[in-house]
Amino acid sequence: MCRSLIVSLLSVVVFSAPLAQAATDREWQSAYIDQNLSQTLPGVASPAGFKAGLTSLLSRQRFHSDRAVFGNLPSGGVLDGGAVSLADFGKGMLEMELAFQLRDVQRQPMASVAELKSKLSRVALALELPDLSRIPAPLSALNIVRGNVAAHYFAVAAGVPLSADIGRLELELTKDGAPVIEAPAEALAEGQWQTLLALINQRIALGWEIRPDQWLLTGALGGMQPLERGHYRLRAHCQLRAQCLPPLSLTVHP
Repeated sequence: MCRSLIVSLLSVVVFSAPLAQAATDREWQSAYIDQNLSQTLPGVASPAGFKAGLTSLLSRQRFHSDRAVFGNLPSGGVLDGGAVSLADFGKGMLEMELAFQLRDVQRQPMASVAELKSKLSRVALALELPDLSRIPAPLSALNIVRGNVAAHYFAVAAGVPLSADIGRLELELTKDGAPVIEAPAEALAEGQWQTLLALINQRIALGWEIRPDQWLLTGALGGMQPLERGHYRLRAHCQLRAQCLPPLSLTVHP
């Protein structure tokens, strides 16, 4: 995809108010152009999905950003076997998230959350394992974009039909039986629905289509944690068992 076309596509994305000190809209556009060019090189396979980052106010304050950032989940990054090795990372991290899939291929932006909900197929618990060593120095919001939001591996539990009450879910992550994080599903700066809508529309503006087999991860709930050796288990607490999401387990080897 040529640089001029990407600039044109980015112009239709509605961003938040301009960042006062750290970056201009032109700098954001340039960072996404660099990211997109790296993701469309010959030999780079179609992504396994798409992800949001900097979805909490705390993470944005840390990197002087006024907005979430978005990237691609690499082909081959899905951990189907329930295990991964620390040796596969330069600086591995861990995030508990929600993951979504669409019913049909989406090539046009969505106009509203109502339209988004009508086109969703499944929701699932997810663990994302970004690798901060993939971000070029110095570590900044713009370089997080250039580094494809540190995307590396991710694991997704069995998906279930969408429930209108996912906002009431409480997620809990343990390691070897000990608590690591607990946070509500709505612990995102813009909430699950607006974050997911922005992720889809921004990726489409960059020229990507969203397929039903691709997962959409909406960002860390409860913050990002260092990836450590051990057995992780992610589960959701919910009021009605019928509305609960299946749990997810992941073993991290040395």
